[in-house]
Amino acid sequence: MTNYKPTLQECAMRYGTGMGLLWAFKFMLFPLGLRIPFLQLLFIVLTIGVPFLGY
Repeated sequence: MTNYKPTLQECAMRYGTGMGLLWAFKFMLFPLGLRIPFLQLLFIVLTIGVPFLGY
């Protein structure tokens, strides 16, 4: 039995995919937030939270 250790590239690709999906979802909230104030608030909170998630 061998131990599997993911490479740095694999980790970066997984993290990048998750971050990309978050950004796609977040930017879909922007036009919807122009009509629904709660979605605008959610967009702002996610925008502020992105640097913390990236760290």
